[in-house]
Amino acid sequence: MDPAAPSGTSQTPTTPATARTRAEVEAHIHARLLADRNADGGWPYRPGKRSRIESTCWALLALGDQATSGATTLRNWPRSDQLLVDVPSTPVNYAFNALAAVTLLADPATQREAEPIVRRIVA
Repeated sequence: MDPAAPSGTSQTPTTPATARTRAEVEAHIHARLLADRNADGGWPYRPGKRSRIESTCWALLALGDQATSGATTLRNWPRSDQLLVDVPSTPVNYAFNALAAVTLLADPATQREAEPIVRRIVA
């Protein structure tokens, strides 16, 4: 708490080196996400690991219009009975598939890609 601040209020100290605009923070996050993308177009939970459905979807949603080839990444993901498979030797994760469908539905150009996933989840 800043002793010069009026009683009952607090101030967060900022310095010119740490003060950033929202646009600067977003640009930094987008650049970092793009730098951490794997060669297969997906994102891992940790740098250097293999791509996973959940982390890929969150990255694509965060990038929005800057997410080039997002649909291609999800379109080429291994599948089992129309659902995406995160780890080949494990059961299908329905929550991650729902997130993939939401990710595809977020872009009008990829909405059709979500249809088979949504049908299987509903079934």
